[in-house]
Amino acid sequence: MLFNTSNSQSEDENSSKRLQIHNHAKYLLRETSDFIENFAKVHGEKRPRLPIFFVKSFNYLKKEAKKINFEDSFLNFLPNGIEMQLLTKYGPSEDFPKFVENGFLEDKKQTIVNDVAQFYTDIIQYVKDTYSVSKQIPVFPYSYFMTLKTFQQRIGENSKINKRIVDEIPEQVQLGLKMYMGEVIENDFVDNCTDKYDENTCL
Repeated sequence: MLFNTSNSQSEDENSSKRLQIHNHAKYLLRETSDFIENFAKVHGEKRPRLPIFFVKSFNYLKKEAKKINFEDSFLNFLPNGIEMQLLTKYGPSEDFPKFVENGFLEDKKQTIVNDVAQFYTDIIQYVKDTYSVSKQIPVFPYSYFMTLKTFQQRIGENSKINKRIVDEIPEQVQLGLKMYMGEVIENDFVDNCTDKYDENTCL
């Protein structure tokens, strides 16, 4: 009996994708938790906001999981874990995103211009605060790449303008990091991080 090569290959791809989704969920938890903890250490007891990459990356992973009919218990628990972290340190908040249909989180999308502007702020904040606490440049967050893909999927809303805005994100993040952090950021930092990410993921 001959093996169905196509089915076998498809199952291998799905297995790899399931692992990638699970691993990216772990990165998202760590990166969001680090954003919150480092913000508190650098900026005092002021309640930190959730970074924009949290909801967008979570929903991106849920969407990818649904494409292959995959339920990951760690991914599903992730919002509860972050909410408990905030609740323990800062008390309850009415602003934490609620679950909506099919297990996604409510995403109060603004215009792509405003969302991208907040994204710049949060990614630069993540790198700056991590460096302030550890004196080491962090591995660029996987959440950056997941959120970038969600913006790429929105280009059709106003294609020419939005494509230019999204295409310029890596360059603008690099410029922002250099402006705020100076020589500790290599001139090709974002490009190098992107190359490393592309080598290690199929999402």
